[in-house]
Amino acid sequence: MIVISDTTAISTLLQVGEIEMLKKLFSSIVIPRKVFDELLVLAKLGVDVSPLSSADWLEVRSPNISHILLLLNSLLDEGEANAIALAVELKADLL
Repeated sequence: MIVISDTTAISTLLQVGEIEMLKKLFSSIVIPRKVFDELLVLAKLGVDVSPLSSADWLEVRSPNISHILLLLNSLLDEGEANAIALAVELKADLL
């Protein structure tokens, strides 16, 4: 099963110290590089993002530049746009 996530779910679980819940629910999750970068910014707000570096179940990939990505970037924030584009590209089962 291919599961793609945007920033919201992961950042919320990081903030409450329950990031491992995603590993329990899904054996692996793919996030776009833009989402990973957005998550790292949370450290400046005092959120412990160190679990991300040891999350072997988390794969960071960037979507190919496509018409859908360009369109989505004009409508959504970059993390959300990249997550949707990656989900379409990888034919994800869940976003």
